[in-house]
Amino acid sequence: MEYQLDKRTIIIDTDPGQDDAIALASRIREIVMMAGCYFTRGNVTPVAEFNVYIDPHAANLVFQSGIPLTVLPLDVTHKALTTPARIEKLRKLGNRCGSMIAQILASYE
Repeated sequence: MEYQLDKRTIIIDTDPGQDDAIALASRIREIVMMAGCYFTRGNVTPVAEFNVYIDPHAANLVFQSGIPLTVLPLDVTHKALTTPARIEKLRKLGNRCGSMIAQILASYE
């Protein structure tokens, strides 16, 4: 697969496939990822969060990559607030992504 990226690119990684980010390291400005947990229990074991638990090698590559990194813990996902009006706007986008995100967010209401 050919990627057309430059140093303005920010990778937002929400799954355990962080290796893709490392493969593109020379063209990435920053990685923003969800990993770990701080004030809450893990979602796989009492102390482990899924993304790092499922692929600790890939996570280690990201942490050791030298690419500027912002890590948001699982706790943040428990604080993501939305409203019925915002969910409806997403649903009305008329595409699969909007519909899927609306469905996911509605499950937290």
